[in-house]
Amino acid sequence: MKPRFRLQAVLYLCTLLFTFNVSAANYTLYHWPVVDDDFVIVNVKLNGRSVISDLEGYYTQSGRLLLPISPLNNALGIDLQVKNNQINGVIKKSDLTFTIAKLEDKVHSDDIPIWTEDDFDHYIDLQVINTVLNIDADFDYTLMQLSLTTNLLESTQNKTSILPLIRRQFTSPEFDIEVADQFQRITYPVTDYSLTSSYLSRLEKSKSLLTLNSYFDAFEHQAQFRFNKNETTTNQFIKLAKSYENSDQEGLLTQLHYELGDIQSQRDPLVMNFSQGRGVYLSNINPNTSQSFSTITIEEATLPGWLAELYRNGQFVAASESTDENIVRFEDVETFYGNNVFEIRLYGPQGEQLTKTRKISVGNTALAPGQMSYQVELLDSTRNLLNSHSNSATSFGKSISGNVSYGLSDTLTYDVGFNYFQGDENNRYLSTGLQSNSELGSFKLVGAKQLDHGAAFFAGYRGETSLFSEESTNINFEYSHLNQFNSAVFLKQTSALKSRASLSLNSRFTTFENLSWTLRFLNEKRDRKETRQFTQFGLNASYLGGNWSSRFQYDNLQNELINQSYWSMDLGKWHWTNSVDWKPFEDKELLNYRSSLRWPQSSNMFNQTQLSYNPRSAAKLVLGHQYTYRNDMFNFSFTGQYDSEDEWLISLGISGTISFDKFNNDINFLPPRSLSSGQLAVETFIDKNKNGIFDTQDQAIAGASFTGNYLWKDHQTNSNGQVLLPSSTGGQILSLDLMSLSNPYYQPANNRIKTSSHRGGVTNIKIPVNIVNEVEGTIYYTANNKTKPASGVSVLLLDGEGNIQYETISEYDGYYFFPKVKAGEYSIKLEQNQFAVDNLITKKPPREDSRARVWRYYYFERHRTSR
Repeated sequence: MKPRFRLQAVLYLCTLLFTFNVSAANYTLYHWPVVDDDFVIVNVKLNGRSVISDLEGYYTQSGRLLLPISPLNNALGIDLQVKNNQINGVIKKSDLTFTIAKLEDKVHSDDIPIWTEDDFDHYIDLQVINTVLNIDADFDYTLMQLSLTTNLLESTQNKTSILPLIRRQFTSPEFDIEVADQFQRITYPVTDYSLTSSYLSRLEKSKSLLTLNSYFDAFEHQAQFRFNKNETTTNQFIKLAKSYENSDQEGLLTQLHYELGDIQSQRDPLVMNFSQGRGVYLSNINPNTSQSFSTITIEEATLPGWLAELYRNGQFVAASESTDENIVRFEDVETFYGNNVFEIRLYGPQGEQLTKTRKISVGNTALAPGQMSYQVELLDSTRNLLNSHSNSATSFGKSISGNVSYGLSDTLTYDVGFNYFQGDENNRYLSTGLQSNSELGSFKLVGAKQLDHGAAFFAGYRGETSLFSEESTNINFEYSHLNQFNSAVFLKQTSALKSRASLSLNSRFTTFENLSWTLRFLNEKRDRKETRQFTQFGLNASYLGGNWSSRFQYDNLQNELINQSYWSMDLGKWHWTNSVDWKPFEDKELLNYRSSLRWPQSSNMFNQTQLSYNPRSAAKLVLGHQYTYRNDMFNFSFTGQYDSEDEWLISLGISGTISFDKFNNDINFLPPRSLSSGQLAVETFIDKNKNGIFDTQDQAIAGASFTGNYLWKDHQTNSNGQVLLPSSTGGQILSLDLMSLSNPYYQPANNRIKTSSHRGGVTNIKIPVNIVNEVEGTIYYTANNKTKPASGVSVLLLDGEGNIQYETISEYDGYYFFPKVKAGEYSIKLEQNQFAVDNLITKKPPREDSRARVWRYYYFERHRTSR
């Protein structure tokens, strides 16, 4: 028995002993909710060698790294299979098996292992891998690098005999090619739907509600369509948007961005306010930045019955439910100086949970010297695009707005704007302003003239200070002075507004790390009316498994103090929210109370119980319960409701997601997923002429599957070599699963493909496959008519131009091996510093035969060959 085989036998016996001790061990994981802001791309090194440089995972604030299970098979040789609430794992090299229990319970400690999932993969705690392998893998956050050292793992990618030709530190993920996001002339829509039929005893009749949210491409634009219909009302909202990027632009500018259809207007400090209607918006400002100096509006498309909680930098801001427009909306949301990270935590009525993250920076919106930005908007706020729905909440009818900004210096920007309103009265406005961004904060000065009427002035400041405490305090100050001036921001009233001043402070308590506070003061002066002073003080606390918020507000005109409190908590698998409005002093009147409990009965059954109390309503007390049965195609719900007026309501509903597979001509019915992703149209074929195009002589590959997303496991190419795959908007790494190919000598032209797709879009990807071969041989060292194996010799395969295409190192017995070599003509070159190259010979290089008849080898003259 050769020494290396004896060594392998000893390692195998040790592995069996290790397997016997560990295979019976079970691991329990607790659920961690997905937070998009914790998404990271990690470089993984196994035993000092990089095996994957673009692993997509999550790194929590508590320092926990969550690894996606799909890439671990090839990258580390760990086979993980998810079945129901259990993950079965196999370490291929050592035959080590283990089982993981995947609980739905929320994590309640920083020490227990966790798991999570998004629309594209399951993720498990690195702590599990460390425990199974009895190692301590090191994750360097500064380098975004995970290093594992163990003899129990073996990567099936990039075998050790193949060495990288150039070693360098990558600052971005490494791909073979990248396929950019694409917009199609038309795509089949991906639609979330909900159909509900209800019977109300008071009306003694039934009513129905149909809701649709669709995402698709139309004329190479990103489009969304929202539809809401009952017996008396039909609401339709459609919007098309497109952005043209300019790589030469820096900062907040882009080449062009525009929106058509039912849009939301932009806000400015004096004239234009938020409003919805049909119109056109055109700008060269990046749509992901906010141009509103004061407050913003945040909205997210949902179906009926969804609850949303809004958090700013971890602090609870407000809660909202979905509207008749199929969205949840938060209006007049305040921003502070610096980075504002907003989290929209969405809770569906049938157990859905989703977190959306948006980042808005204040203080870095200055244009570079000589740069110019523009915004043009035409809006009809009285109608929607597809029907004559009237928006009675708006203060004007039609409007035209335009604004141009110019960078005077690195910190100073000049603005000039024009607005025209058509309504009960036609009004025209001219405005001009300066904005300065510096280390002291952000300042804005604006003056506006209402032609044929009065004028207004605005001054604002956004900054922070550490003078009051060790914690930085955010400061927002605004002052508006009006002289016979009215607009969409300052409505025309009997008692005209003369001035408005507001001050907002926000910070955290030094002693209590999770407790923050907010103070807001507002002063308004009007003609022939007492000055209004409004004061609000709020506390906000985040704790393990929930949050709590309470604020007190006093209005001197109403002469009453009101307290508004909201808290939510996770009790195991249950989610409980409560909100209460009441007067804490004097009569201690309860104004409103609402409680909601969401709890799973089983993996296929979900319940939601709601209780509300409003003493000013006819039915003061209302109790309702919803039961949902969930399957693989749709969700079915039954709802009952009873109030204190002996009125009752029952309803039946069905909801889900519909999409169309154009390759197989199938309609896909799925449970509701609140889709925020696109699709990949993949085509794979044997590229016989190596032109990357599917020609008549090429052959489609049927039954091929792909890695990079756990949802792709059940998808295979059809007889035409085509398949439609779901994709993340953040990008996906697509690889052809070589185990699914019928011929082991098939090799894709590109192993890793970076793909991007927007919501409702389709990105076309072609994967040509080449036929490859294996090259092997033996190298000997000769001296005095004697030979011995030459180990540690670098063996290079060079193309016809002398470029190195493959490299390996001979083993202890002189054997070298090149797997998966593409067809072509190569020469062999040997490199060794310890021996004279003239004494090196090769033995038994491959002859031309039926399997590798395309091969011909040429050697340098100083190399002697032996056949």
